[in-house]
Amino acid sequence: MIWKQIRQRCLCNMFNIKCMIVSGLALAMAGSLQAALTVNNLFGDHMVLPRDKHVSVWGTAEAGQSVSVTFAGQSLSCKTDKEGNWSVKLAPMAANAVPQDLTITGGNTLKITDILLGDVWVCSGQSNMEFKLASCKAVADIKAANMPQIRWTSVPGQEGAQPMTNVPDGMNWHVMSPDNAGGCSAVGFYFARKVNAATQVPIGVLCSAQGGSCIESWLSPEAICNYPQNAELAQRYHAAIDGWRDSLPLDDLGKWLVQIGKPLADAGISHPALAKLKQWQTLASAAVAHKNEAPAPPDVDDLKKWLASQNVPLPAMPEIPGHPLLRPKWFPGAHLYNGRIAPLTKLPIKGMLWYQGENGSGKLYYDRFKSMIETDRKQWQDEFPVYFVQLPNMEEDKNVPQGDVVEGWPTTRMQQLKCLQISRTGMAVTIDVGDPKNLHPTNKCDMGERLALWALAKDYHKKIAFSGPLYQSMRIANGKIILSFDHVGSGLMVGRKDPFKPAVEDMGGKLKRFAIAGEDKKWVWADAVIVGVTVRLSSPEVPRPVAARYAYSVNPAGCNLYNQDGLPASPFRTDNW
Repeated sequence: MIWKQIRQRCLCNMFNIKCMIVSGLALAMAGSLQAALTVNNLFGDHMVLPRDKHVSVWGTAEAGQSVSVTFAGQSLSCKTDKEGNWSVKLAPMAANAVPQDLTITGGNTLKITDILLGDVWVCSGQSNMEFKLASCKAVADIKAANMPQIRWTSVPGQEGAQPMTNVPDGMNWHVMSPDNAGGCSAVGFYFARKVNAATQVPIGVLCSAQGGSCIESWLSPEAICNYPQNAELAQRYHAAIDGWRDSLPLDDLGKWLVQIGKPLADAGISHPALAKLKQWQTLASAAVAHKNEAPAPPDVDDLKKWLASQNVPLPAMPEIPGHPLLRPKWFPGAHLYNGRIAPLTKLPIKGMLWYQGENGSGKLYYDRFKSMIETDRKQWQDEFPVYFVQLPNMEEDKNVPQGDVVEGWPTTRMQQLKCLQISRTGMAVTIDVGDPKNLHPTNKCDMGERLALWALAKDYHKKIAFSGPLYQSMRIANGKIILSFDHVGSGLMVGRKDPFKPAVEDMGGKLKRFAIAGEDKKWVWADAVIVGVTVRLSSPEVPRPVAARYAYSVNPAGCNLYNQDGLPASPFRTDNW
């Protein structure tokens, strides 16, 4: 028995010695790994670099390392700082559809091939922006997608408690072709196809979207803290993180663990594990999980940077704030901005496309969206345009003149209409192309192309109609309400829109889905007639009307006011009842 105990102690000591040796080797190897030249994951073969703008190229290498970058006749050099970071800035270059290579040298050499110069558009929002072309029954469009001037990519899933500086590995740029077009955001595809066809400028579609996300998840930390109701939640959240971090024996663990060359105690762990995290990788087998809680450093998904790894299965942590989509009522703000938008902000963009609101904020939507746009522009240091999709028709038609809900999609649509007051924004009205039985309508062609009309008119200076009629004003005369509109183009019309076909004039058809009310606030369907560039409403049931609504329900089936360019009028209301 005594000999057995001695043997066990000897084996234990040998194990400890081996662990220390492994730890030392890991430290040395991690140091050599850190010295390797890297470039930010945004940069990759087949990408589109922004034209006509100063473009930063950045990455890491050994501290003090000289780094040189060559591209399109430009040669730039710099030295890494003490943290190993390097960055150079390319001078503005004109659009160019001829592929070129970018070469980076510094200890080793990196080459990024087949780069075009053009415009990068960020596509963000929730599942309808994520919705892939392959899900659109767009067999013919996919088959015809030989479009080498269009490149696309998607940001892999990533959230964070603070703004992150890199996207995860696995963000690959693709040359649009029948082989891969089905994986592209459908809205992004149809937008890029129309813009590129009209301009011949290479287009990069950079999709960063998350199904089911609320707009608060896309607000920056700065924007979140602008709202008093969120400030307390943010305070509690970060207090919980600090309490969790303080409870870790970092001094002990720091002797065993190294995160790409840094002791764990100095690694700046950002927040507790998200609910989806199932395991944590460590450097040495002597390290154990602390109270079954899994830290999530900024590069937790980049596991290849860890050495001598051992997987330790861990459950999620119910007592610590986690995944913003699974716990939206706790503190949803900023997580998607931190992980999906912040890493993009050093790359100049032409603009942003936005499709979100199904999981919306109702009467708060304008305020939230305005804040998101303003802070995004501040971070990018650019007043880029933002073009967004107004919510389409959805669900069964209730056919009631006053509208079928007090809050919900009609309210969000009114808020989205108000968002046109924000500078350099545009709205694609889609009230005629939704699917009553499907939250994810497959007609993304009209949606993407209507967004493209805004871009072509405003950013590429094409003289085209880009919006359907938008309510401007009303007046009352002789028991009738007379409505005036912006964007009437060459005139108003009663339109008919068949799925996946352009809207056409419905000769002899009557306007539908207009309602009026008197001082008693009782709504009735109105007789609506186009007179010149106005619409006149009346009803024998309301001799003295004071307010009007158009298409004000979740699914205003049959709403049919268009301009002669085939673009639908936005739903609207003149009252604030």
